[in-house]
Amino acid sequence: MSVRTVPNLARSSFMHGFRAVLPLWLGAAPFALAYAVAAQQAGWHPLEIQLMSLTVYSAPAQLSAVQMVAGGLPMISAIMTAVAVNLHQALYGVSLAHRMRFSRAERIISVYLLTDAAYGVSIAAETQANAYFLLGAEVSLFLVWNVSTLAGLLVGQVIDVPAWLHVEFVSPLMFLMLLISMLKAKRDVMVALLALVLTLICFAIGIGSLTVLVVGISAALIGAWLTKPLVAQP
Repeated sequence: MSVRTVPNLARSSFMHGFRAVLPLWLGAAPFALAYAVAAQQAGWHPLEIQLMSLTVYSAPAQLSAVQMVAGGLPMISAIMTAVAVNLHQALYGVSLAHRMRFSRAERIISVYLLTDAAYGVSIAAETQANAYFLLGAEVSLFLVWNVSTLAGLLVGQVIDVPAWLHVEFVSPLMFLMLLISMLKAKRDVMVALLALVLTLICFAIGIGSLTVLVVGISAALIGAWLTKPLVAQP
């Protein structure tokens, strides 16, 4: 393989990953709009709202922070909640490390931009996915999330958003579309059914918001265990 071929392959993989998550824009965009509008209505400054999308870049964490601060809870509680709801990202990293090779720089960038959706499409792509594919998916979602946050700030200035348009109504769209795109093998169906059963059990015993944490970590562990490494580890 020539030296010139490597950048071409990297560019092709990046664009493949970028395009792979385009259908999920339909779920991510209204989610970001809802976050921006909710934060504005809670009294946050527009710069704070946009900066959070650029730095925290986590839909559950951002929306939890808005809801908790608006409810009068201290910021430290919002920060701890944000950390808790994103603990499953560490398991995503373990799973991806068994499937792809990363340089130090690629690892740092990928960790910062990693989301449920980017992980999902990369796993669904199987042998076609590599570090550049993952990065393309991550950049694609980062772009639409921040552009939609900005759009939400503008919309919130001129439109009175109806009370029924809550986060609880918008957020399932993105995850439903992600789930549908991933169900391609018996293993995927098994993990999805397990997550459903665990969710119903958590609702039955009444653990409230901990349901997301328990189900997310449990299903991710099972998925990682069922996933065979695609590359040999050094």
